[in-house]
Amino acid sequence: MLTICKRLGLAVALFSATASGQIWQFAGTTYNVITDGDAVQVVLKREHAQHKKVVGDQCIAALSLPFRQQAENELITQGFITKVHDDNWPLSSVNFKSQQVRLEEVSTLDAVCRAKIEPAPLSPELLSQNLLRYAGLYTSQKDWSSLKPLLSHLLKDRSVANEAAAMTTLMLADVSPDNALSYQRKYVDVGTVTSVTIREMLAKWHYDAERLDDAVEWASDCDSKLCLDIRDSVALIQAEQNSADVFDLNSFLN
Repeated sequence: MLTICKRLGLAVALFSATASGQIWQFAGTTYNVITDGDAVQVVLKREHAQHKKVVGDQCIAALSLPFRQQAENELITQGFITKVHDDNWPLSSVNFKSQQVRLEEVSTLDAVCRAKIEPAPLSPELLSQNLLRYAGLYTSQKDWSSLKPLLSHLLKDRSVANEAAAMTTLMLADVSPDNALSYQRKYVDVGTVTSVTIREMLAKWHYDAERLDDAVEWASDCDSKLCLDIRDSVALIQAEQNSADVFDLNSFLN
């Protein structure tokens, strides 16, 4: 039995005795989600105040949480992953239609919203995007055994194959370093890799190997602190090299 404050009790009472509920928590916000057939209600409670519009938008976005969890479970069923990343918050997205969306109460700290949600079959494109999120997570953790089953699918999907090839490069850099650079040169288009984490990791890999031009290329179009630090460091190294070259030339001429 879900327990919420009396002020919100009437809204919950509108659901039948067969309704089920689950609580999610993310970034200081608790989402008490109740489902009854296609009807979904969210009771949201924040630890810190936020603009009422933001709180309302958070509530409405959370209406899809039960179906996002189902999508994650389907990834397990299909053998792509063995467990979800976080029981408190699903990584996956879903296709769905919503009707009768109502924001019934909202303040700077809490909200109540409800809608009728009709989930749609997961499209191939969205499946790949969900797998790509997990692949990025496994790559950042260097969990290559979990990454490999995802790569076999992602590398066949042209819409995400380049991003997957970049992750494959990082795996090879760790387990088969002699093959990593040639693989990246052949299969990865630097300009179309959008993941900041992947760009950071490849920029650092090149930087550590003193391939400074490659490091800068990967650190470009990336505004994270690590990317900025790599670009600044390479600029300083190259300036020192240019200064040394000028000194050597002057010594020769004199």
